[in-house]
Amino acid sequence: MKKMICLFAAMLAFVLPTAVSALDVEGFYVGALGGANFLETTKRNGVKASFKTGYAAGGMIGYRWCNGLRLEGEVSYRHNKIRSFKFGNRTEHPGGHARSWAYLANALYDFSDWSYWCITPYVGVGIGYAQQRLRVGSENGFHRHRNGFAWQVIGGLAYPIWDSAEIAVEYRFFKGRVKRAYNHFAGASLRWFW
Repeated sequence: MKKMICLFAAMLAFVLPTAVSALDVEGFYVGALGGANFLETTKRNGVKASFKTGYAAGGMIGYRWCNGLRLEGEVSYRHNKIRSFKFGNRTEHPGGHARSWAYLANALYDFSDWSYWCITPYVGVGIGYAQQRLRVGSENGFHRHRNGFAWQVIGGLAYPIWDSAEIAVEYRFFKGRVKRAYNHFAGASLRWFW
């Protein structure tokens, strides 16, 4: 986690000299996001799965109004390798991974009146559909699929790098149909307005 914070700080330090002012642009935008995905699980029937830090990537298209409201459609992918399974005092390392595709509609709000040093905080929520897969062991091992309703909450800090683009560091909490599995995303996004 400390490495991620240092990476975000370095990214902001790189773009600070090129910034103009906080973007107050109304119109359509496209964007991309990427970063680390932390998959947290809780015990079920005395078994707890542990996952390695994975990755998430995605894209979005949306519209922002001058009052700070944004609506967007997002497609994202998450992937985490299995670290271990714990059964009481016993630990197994079977290999495998968890992955998901999510298709979400997000509503976000930019607090442009709260901008400081041209940094604009924002929050949002999203709902949609997710396809979640768990594979334990080799290709012939255990497979589990869960498709259905998904949701997320979003928080971030945006900074302008051109007069029509901004970069942001953000956190996303994502939850699909798989019970006792919670995704924490920490990464960056880039948006271009036209």
